[in-house]
Amino acid sequence: MHLINLEQAVFALQQQQVIAYPTEAVFGLGCDPWSTSALASLLQLKQRPSHKGVIVVVSTLRQLDVFVDWSAIAPATQAQMQAVWALPTPTTWVVPALPTLQPLLCGEHTTIAVRVSHHPVVRALCDAFGGGIVSTSANIAGQVAATTHAEIEHQFSDQVLCLKGGLGGANQASSIFNAITGQQIR
Repeated sequence: MHLINLEQAVFALQQQQVIAYPTEAVFGLGCDPWSTSALASLLQLKQRPSHKGVIVVVSTLRQLDVFVDWSAIAPATQAQMQAVWALPTPTTWVVPALPTLQPLLCGEHTTIAVRVSHHPVVRALCDAFGGGIVSTSANIAGQVAATTHAEIEHQFSDQVLCLKGGLGGANQASSIFNAITGQQIR
């Protein structure tokens, strides 16, 4: 595993590579959400079924506009989402997706999972890349998510580059809510 800086991480994303990076609670695997080849590589590395879809993480609400069909979400729910995202607690919402998204991003769903992050490394990465990136836990499906660089190396060897930085201190991965039903999924 190679540790990289922010500039190298952005370059890797632009080259359709998969990277690992620190998030609030665990390391994430990420790639360009618009690249079919990058998404396919990520799913293959993770051994994750393509029908499940993945999360997209952003640094600002505005970065969600190219992913989310806001017209299908009630204004009261939008206000609730914004209020929750204003807090530093990592929270993911499953929302109606725009039809222009890569099929591998949503899997078999017409929805997409999205999160506004408060983690400084994630925010800097999204801003430097110019928008959202894929965010799924850095682990092979069924295994424990990586919380150290050594765990990333153990699971992925030299298959991913890892952005330098520490975890955000959250005790667990993000909570997940359904924006249509309002129910908590996880």
